[in-house]
Amino acid sequence: HQIQALDSAKFAAIVGIGPNFAYGNKDKTLLMSFGVDEFSVCLQRGSGAPGYLTWGRTVEPKFKEEFYAKAAVKGKHHWVTSMHNVSFLPMAEAHLENVPCTGTGCSVIIDSGTS
Repeated sequence: HQIQALDSAKFAAIVGIGPNFAYGNKDKTLLMSFGVDEFSVCLQRGSGAPGYLTWGRTVEPKFKEEFYAKAAVKGKHHWVTSMHNVSFLPMAEAHLENVPCTGTGCSVIIDSGTS
């Protein structure tokens, strides 16, 4: 790895926070054990900048309906959803030749990138 913080960090545990059951496992996941059905991850820019993992609901449902995007989880073992016309370019620069997942779309795994 090339993550300097891991060279000196101390961990009591490293756990996954995937949905439902791990493949082939009947034990409760960490989320299920704590009754968590909603969480968020906020990673600030910059090397070594703080990040936050928030368990449970942090905003009222009405606020979420107006300001948050939803993605239906379709996977059984990962946070998988469908996306269409995805681009990481500004709208003015996003042309069909550089936009993946056009037409019928594609499946994507939502990952914080923290593992």
